[in-house]
Amino acid sequence: MKATINGKTYDTEKAKEICNNPSPDGDDTLYRTPDGKFFVEVTSTFADGVQLRPDQSLEDVAPEISPGTAKVWGEVQYQERVRRTRTERRIIPLSDRETLVWCVKTQLPDCFRACVLDSI
Repeated sequence: MKATINGKTYDTEKAKEICNNPSPDGDDTLYRTPDGKFFVEVTSTFADGVQLRPDQSLEDVAPEISPGTAKVWGEVQYQERVRRTRTERRIIPLSDRETLVWCVKTQLPDCFRACVLDSI
């Protein structure tokens, strides 16, 4: 994915992937550009026009169109899933401090987060 924001181009194919924050609604991935700038590629899932929260999955909000929870799964259910869901990706540039906070919040175990965040 490539986007230009405030005159700066961010390209996931040219940047180095640093880490990933998986969640049921879509993964967020931290990248670093060749010139040292950080950005996050955020993936969001929508069902019936409503964005899923980070703690929600498609199975939670529409089990009838999820292959793992549907009573019957076939072409009709697949087409219904395609019609009712969509995924969006966007790029968010981060400052060095924002990158540090993002990493602490998404990569460290809960028991360490508050301690580290209080110290920065």
